[in-house]
Amino acid sequence: LKGLYVRVLSRKAPLPWSAYLMGNGCGSGIAPQTFASDLDAGHPVITPVPGTQGDRVVPAVPFPYKVSSEDVEVFNLDMKTTGYDVTWYLELKWSSG
Repeated sequence: LKGLYVRVLSRKAPLPWSAYLMGNGCGSGIAPQTFASDLDAGHPVITPVPGTQGDRVVPAVPFPYKVSSEDVEVFNLDMKTTGYDVTWYLELKWSSG
């Protein structure tokens, strides 16, 4: 995995409610790598940040990552916007072989 990129499709006036938070699930035993991005920025970027797994701090690790069917990665994404209703998606740059 060579990189992760934010692509913004549109920005509109903020919605009338204040927040949305998606849960983390039950956990898999795999230490997640955490990334953050400010979707209010003109050109948002994904930045590695320290995360947690239970009570343990998981250090920030930037791209690239090497993965396989036996060696997987889990990414937690902390995507923030306070000024807009943003429509966005992520692009993962990768190669195999």
